[in-house]
Amino acid sequence: MTIPLLIYTNGKYKDLWNPLFGRMDKWFPSNQITILNDNEYLDLKSYDQVVYSDDKVFTEEMSNCLSQIKYDHFIFLQDDFILYEPPDLGLMNQIKGFFLDSEYDFVRLIRSGEHQLIPSEFDRLYHCNMVFSYQATMWKMDSFKEVFASVPYENFATFEHVTNNGFLRHKGLFYYDGERRVGSAHWDSKLFPYVATAIVKGKWNTRQYEKELEILFKEFKIDKSIRGTNS
Repeated sequence: MTIPLLIYTNGKYKDLWNPLFGRMDKWFPSNQITILNDNEYLDLKSYDQVVYSDDKVFTEEMSNCLSQIKYDHFIFLQDDFILYEPPDLGLMNQIKGFFLDSEYDFVRLIRSGEHQLIPSEFDRLYHCNMVFSYQATMWKMDSFKEVFASVPYENFATFEHVTNNGFLRHKGLFYYDGERRVGSAHWDSKLFPYVATAIVKGKWNTRQYEKELEILFKEFKIDKSIRGTNS
């Protein structure tokens, strides 16, 4: 299955790039990847990089970055959405085919912040109340651009909250297949099994993902004491 990936990161999190892309190359290969970054880094020279400025308004910089990208659809990720198992590529391909021919603007690849299960016409996809969430999501580019254009002058931290105040009319779905609940706001995903999220307040999120992260530390020779853990 081929689908472009749009990954938001920052040089402050460059210690995540090796495990992030290592797992992608291993379990989700052959996808075109564009990285939104605060600078062009030689570490990522094999990928397309679009540069934003930390000193300017987040939403304006995102709109500017998106205008430079030619995808009509993609999966939006952050740098700490690190896979811990292979995605279900067959099911994801089916969902992609359904999604691109549908009226929906996005499909979230995980259940997060959604406490009602309202079935859609596609098995294991449910109607989504949250227009935007910092979670792995398949988007149509025109819809993604509209979201950022509709919410001017917001920063990264406040953007998710503001977009869910009820004024946006974008329609979306989320995937759920009875996975375990993780914390108060999200669940695991058999479709796209990733750590959501690996970093919390600058530290490794071992409180929720100790097993998955310990395997990651060993595989990529990560010294967890450098960044620290939250457990």
